Amino acid sequence: MCAGKLCALVAMVLPRDCYDAIRLPTIAGDHWDGRLRRLFIALAGALDRPLHDYGKQRLEKVTQAAVAEQLHPMLSRDDRLNP
Repeated sequence: MCAGKLCALVAMVLPRDCYDAIRLPTIAGDHWDGRLRRLFIALAGALDRPLHDYGKQRLEKVTQAAVAEQLHPMLSRDDRLNP
């Protein structure tokens, strides 16, 4: 599941993907290791472009407005980020 969530982040860069990715190390616990990295790289082979073509600049398309519109309605009140 964790590797799939990371692939979704790389492919779509949606606020929910960012939220999920931030929480993954806590959720994965002891499974956050080299095996997960290898699985992520294997699953990334299904992406539209080679993994090395994706850069961190893609995360800049996640704006505060997109977070408010797409992520906040899905979160409980306690999980909402307050600016």
